[in-house]
Formats: sequence, C-alpha cells, structure tokens
Amino acid sequence: MRPGRGCTSCSAALSLGRIVVKLVGMNESSNRSFGRTVVAALVVLVGVWLLLGVIGHVISFLFSTLILVVAVVAVVWALRVLL
Repeated sequence: MRPGRGCTSCSAALSLGRIVVKLVGMNESSNRSFGRTVVAALVVLVGVWLLLGVIGHVISFLFSTLILVVAVVAVVWALRVLL
C-alpha cells in the first residue's frame, strides 16, 4: 500500500456514510418542491386520461353489443312476421 493512501475500503465506507446521512437529512424536510408537485400532477392527469379512455372503450363496447343484439332480435321478429 502507498503511504498516505490509507485503506480504500474504509474511505469508501466513510464517504458512503456521509451520503446516507445527507439523504436522510434531506428526506426529513417538510418543504414540498414545486417540481415534485408538478410531476405528481402530471402523473395524476395521465392516469385519469388513461382511465377515462379505458372506461370510454368499455362503454362503447357494451353499447355496440347491445345494438347488435337489438338488431338481431329485430331481424328475427321481422322474418317471423313476414314468413
């Protein structure tokens, strides 16, 4: 080992410990950042947009199925009346 270098794993552990302490200190603050709020609002808007799209397609599918059943019943009724 070179003089003045010390143990490399010890210095890495010490710097990692400082990072962990710094991150924990950051998480304890109660301030909400504007950027986080904007990102959260965008995530909610995209989620609502996708959910409304899925609900719209499900309603469209159910309505189309209902129209198809009514059309088949109408054709069967018309054939029974005519024949």
